Order: sequence, then structure tokens, then C-alpha cells
Amino acid sequence: MSDFFLILGFGATLGALLIWYPAARWRRGQVERLKKSLESTQEMAIKLTAMDPLTGVFNRRRIFESLLVEHERAKRDHLPYAVLMVKPMEFYKVTNIYGQTVGDGLLRDIAKLCQSEARATDIVGRWKGATFAILCPGADEAAAHVMAGRLLMRVENTNFSDVGRLTVGVGISVSEADYPDTADAALARAEAALRQYG
Repeated sequence: MSDFFLILGFGATLGALLIWYPAARWRRGQVERLKKSLESTQEMAIKLTAMDPLTGVFNRRRIFESLLVEHERAKRDHLPYAVLMVKPMEFYKVTNIYGQTVGDGLLRDIAKLCQSEARATDIVGRWKGATFAILCPGADEAAAHVMAGRLLMRVENTNFSDVGRLTVGVGISVSEADYPDTADAALARAEAALRQYG
């Protein structure tokens, strides 16, 4: 009789394990899928808060945050940095003649050109409207002018689809090592230099 109860208890335990194990395995699979989904959602949220959806470069917020970090690093390490503001001068004329869709395509093209001329350490973003900002850590006056010259030449030699040739204005601001400055002042100087183009 005790053998019967022993076998019965063993059978019940085995049956419970056969039911529990697949359910536990299924739950672990569900947890893993939910975890991956959450990680993907977090990555997308980070991307959405940092990227300009039209051009695929960083947005104004990310540029400004990066500038604040770079400004503090430059002060600590006594290094220069440059801010370049880039704007296609005929942009609003293009949108008036060809429409916003062509203008959007032009902004994407300008963003790609800025990225292609930027160094690996530079940060490219859309500042506002048709204006892009390039933050260049460690760049002095000479390096900033070399980059601006390359960018101007590249744009002038590009035949943009639907609109042909264009010019861009480039405003340059360089914060030299040991120069009393703020991140806001660096941006303001770059914007003021860009406004000289009209």
C-alpha cells in the first residue's frame, strides 16, 4: 500500500513538473521578448529626443547639450573648440519656387554634406529652420576656416537635384583656450557671423 502512495506521489510530482516546466519556459520567453521590446522602445525614445526627424542629424537640443559638455571640457583641458553655423542662402527662394518637399530634400542634402565634411569627433545637427550647426572639439581658428572652406567648395560644386547650384553661408565662432567665454556666447558669435551673409 505504501508503494502505491509512493508511486502515486511520484506520478503527481512528475505530472506537476510536466505542466510547470513548459509554463515556466514560456514565461521566461515572454519576459525575454518583453525585455527586448522595452530596450528597442528605449533606443527609439533616445533617438527621437536626440535626432532631427527630417534630416537625420542631431537636433538643437542635442547640439546645445553637447556644446555645454564640450565647453566645460575645453575649459578644464585648456583646449579650443569651434562652432560653425551653416545655411543655404537661397533656401526660402527654393521653397517659394519649388515647394516645401523640394526644400526638405535640399535640407537633407545639406545635412549629408555637413556630415561628410565633418571630422569623426565633430557633432552635426540642425540648429533651426534651414540652419545647421557643427561643433568641432579641439578646433582652433585655422582648423575651423579649413573646414568652412571645404564645405563652401563642396556645396558650390554640387548640382542639387531640382534646384541646381547653391551657395551657403558659414558663420564661425572659435573659443580659444583660457579665453573667458560661455557656450551661449560661442553660439551667439557664430549666429552673428552667419547673419553677415544676409
